[in-house]
Amino acid sequence: MCAKKPNEDRIEGFDPVLLAVLANRFESIIKEMTNTVMRASRSSVIKNARDMSCGILNYDHRLVSVEEALPIHVTALELTARPITELFSYIKDYAKTIYEEGLHLPCVRIQENGKDKADLIRMGMQKIRVSNIWYGDYRAQVGACRTGERRPIRF
Repeated sequence: MCAKKPNEDRIEGFDPVLLAVLANRFESIIKEMTNTVMRASRSSVIKNARDMSCGILNYDHRLVSVEEALPIHVTALELTARPITELFSYIKDYAKTIYEEGLHLPCVRIQENGKDKADLIRMGMQKIRVSNIWYGDYRAQVGACRTGERRPIRF
């Protein structure tokens, strides 16, 4: 019988401790984002049915982490994020498209420098059936993204 050398199964440059730390950090950020949406949303579909998901993607649209998500949302994360980087050359803190009930916009900047674009919000408020619920859910999504942005990930 041949004895294994120490660290023979170890992958070069792989740090299991760093992996565990990062996995827990990503998980805590996403849980806080989810809690923000749950507390701030007005829609019963989100509050009661939990028909929402939060996740973290890298700049290449690869899923880094997701918690308690609906599979349909997870597969759509890349599809909803990709047009942002394809259409806009510079992405500032907080970039999100809106795809809500009753109103389907092409990829547009609904915010600039952290502020809503009034024309787009007004359009949503006039064209969506239950606009106060839509706007509350939109603000909940913004809050979740801002929560995720504030949580640093250090290597």
